[in-house]
Amino acid sequence: MPLILHTSNDKFKGIIIKKFDLLLNLFKFNPNTISPYKIEVTIIDSTEEFLTIYEREYNIKPQKYVVGFAATNGRVFILNENLFEAR
Repeated sequence: MPLILHTSNDKFKGIIIKKFDLLLNLFKFNPNTISPYKIEVTIIDSTEEFLTIYEREYNIKPQKYVVGFAATNGRVFILNENLFEAR
């Protein structure tokens, strides 16, 4: 199953790749049976962009502690860890 990463943060990239199979097993997720047969992870480097994407997906504002979420079609968005305090 393809894992597509969008980030310039090599630390995040390494962690996600290392833990990807662990997460699939933990949540008993079989991506081969669910379209689009891939997971796309995007690290967001702006709190404003993160809020915009979240509100577009859920039609509400996220709680203050939300720093990542799964959206439709196998997409996952995570706020850059350097911005956690800004949230």
